[in-house]
Amino acid sequence: MRFAILIFVVVLDLFLLYWTSNNLGRIARKKGQKPGLWIAYGIFGFIIGALAVVFLATVVMGIMNVGIIWAWPGSLVGGFIAYLYLRSILKRKPDAFS
Repeated sequence: MRFAILIFVVVLDLFLLYWTSNNLGRIARKKGQKPGLWIAYGIFGFIIGALAVVFLATVVMGIMNVGIIWAWPGSLVGGFIAYLYLRSILKRKPDAFS
């Protein structure tokens, strides 16, 4: 059962990473920015946010109490928060055709 949950969360994590990075690229293109650069920012931000939440969860709750079942869903939240932060930075930039 734990393995099935882990596989589900990893697939969800990869889908969310793909969706958020493509969305940042689309917004960057609309703003006249380099979409590849913002996609890279999105990927790195998502990974750093996910790792930060996993690290905080293991420090606060301990390695034995957290386990993979709680750390991976937390990584989804951390990655999405990083995406929201990058999106807010990108949305503040002026449009290319203003």
